[in-house]
Amino acid sequence: TLLEPCLWVAPLELQGGEEGGKEGEEGKAVMVVGLSGRSRLYFGEHLAWDGVASVLINHAFGFVLFLTLGTRPLLKFISFRALGRLDVMGGSEGGIAGIEGGMEGGRAVERGARLVTSLHSSPSVLLQLPRGNVEEISPHPMVLRQVARMVDARRYGQAFATLRRHRLNLNFMIDYDPGLFEKGVREFVVPQMMSLEGGGRERGRAREGRRKREDMNIFLSAVDDGDCLGGEGGFWRGN
Repeated sequence: TLLEPCLWVAPLELQGGEEGGKEGEEGKAVMVVGLSGRSRLYFGEHLAWDGVASVLINHAFGFVLFLTLGTRPLLKFISFRALGRLDVMGGSEGGIAGIEGGMEGGRAVERGARLVTSLHSSPSVLLQLPRGNVEEISPHPMVLRQVARMVDARRYGQAFATLRRHRLNLNFMIDYDPGLFEKGVREFVVPQMMSLEGGGRERGRAREGRRKREDMNIFLSAVDDGDCLGGEGGFWRGN
């Protein structure tokens, strides 16, 4: 039940038993997401945020995206997993601020921008700018969710390349799940090093060997003993 009439409404399926959702079939819960004419964002009976320009749901990446209003609008993300920890007694911002590790984002966008769509096949968001043109961006929370899935599938080469392309912390490959990386490290290191053997026999192999060597040096120089996720690796594990 929403607390006031909403111009934009959408259902959101969550894991069964999570706070704020109504139990549905097969152990799932359904939460209603709404954006009122007064720019208030609701998750069921929770007033989640006061001052929202537009909102989208990306089921493939497990995020609710919304743009805030004001002189410095921001693009913010809330994971499906975190919606079960909404503070029932929270105020307009308390419902979100009370979710530990539940919200990511804060990317500045142009004032007057609106969300158009969020792609399900890639970590991309389309924004309609005030001048009428459309801008495509790749927000870090969506990129990291994609990288997390690559690490889960032990596609370490793709994860490394994606983190480098978006200039993100390479430590994510380890800190996301240290135990998993330790078990699968040979699947990452060995393929990188094998191409160096006999690399001088052919020009193409030599180039590939140099690239692999550079990649390995970059990775080893970037990692450290710190935790770039602050112990919140579970935030990136799916919905």
